Amino acid sequence: MNELVTYTPPSPAEIEGTLQLALRLSKTNFVPAAYRGKPDETLACMLTGRELGIGQMQALRDIFIQNGRPAMLATLMAQLARRAGHKVTVLDHTNTQCTIQIHRHDKQRPEQPLTWTIEDAKTAGLLGKDNWKHYPKAMLWNRAVSAAVRRDCSEVLGGVLYTPEELGAGDTDVTWGEVEVDQAIGEVYDSGRLDGDSTPAQPAGHVAPTLDEIRQVRSVRAAKELVQAAPEPFRSRMPKAIDALHHGEPRLVAPRDFWALADLDQWKQVLEYAVELHEQQQHETSAAGSKAPPAPAADPPSAPGAASPAAGSDPSSNPGRADRRTREGSTESAMTPGLDDPVGGDDDAAS
Repeated sequence: MNELVTYTPPSPAEIEGTLQLALRLSKTNFVPAAYRGKPDETLACMLTGRELGIGQMQALRDIFIQNGRPAMLATLMAQLARRAGHKVTVLDHTNTQCTIQIHRHDKQRPEQPLTWTIEDAKTAGLLGKDNWKHYPKAMLWNRAVSAAVRRDCSEVLGGVLYTPEELGAGDTDVTWGEVEVDQAIGEVYDSGRLDGDSTPAQPAGHVAPTLDEIRQVRSVRAAKELVQAAPEPFRSRMPKAIDALHHGEPRLVAPRDFWALADLDQWKQVLEYAVELHEQQQHETSAAGSKAPPAPAADPPSAPGAASPAAGSDPSSNPGRADRRTREGSTESAMTPGLDDPVGGDDDAAS
């Protein structure tokens, strides 16, 4: 039998300290877009995490508000169940079904397995959503885990019983590929418009990232958040930068594929080149009407191991300005980065 734990509310001093932290964090790229510029929502999320016994930063990554109700990622549900001593086991996981079994620590026998199938998704009207079209295996894992934990050990959820998608979070932007999947466990990090607003929150006074900020990026997730916190003119440079640097690599040239597959060094290279493109455009705009010709665009940095063109060689023989400008014209509208922030999931995986 589970022991009852007495809840100790935060003291006024703790609330004030957490509020001051929320005020600072809500101005940074370390929180999802739904919380940026919203210190009160940030504080509420941090206090919800306190009640669940998780860290403040994890709470900001894994807990969201959808239609006025808190929701958490399925990865966090699995983590909380295991922390309480319950076993969460994947018995079957394919593109058409996922079966999860919970074995409570206070019972000798496991609970009945719970299966979510593609037919269940069809009945629920989910198959028309982009995430279900592109990531059915991952979405089935999400649904099966949340349903199993909710049914067999709901006490670990602290009243946060559903995932954002189950509460109606909208599709992510299919054009920019605003979805991230942990391939080891099939968890989808899906933000949708988690605050229920028609317009996602933006950081106050946000500007394009600088080269110094890009150099300080330490993860792919941070690189993506840097793009999403940037203004639209900068985000529109991203497909051009991707095409210029990876036009010869079918694996990465499509914006959606780059979003899903690029490593940290590739993200930094594209971001740095996007900064150059953005600064060039600003220069050309400010110089409009003047007699001075605009500065030519810088050639993209070479990929690691790529041979440099010989001095005086014809620009048309390498991905230089002329060829790149032709490609840029064809990719101008290929990708408009979404404003929704892909929220992080915990790496704790179902066994």
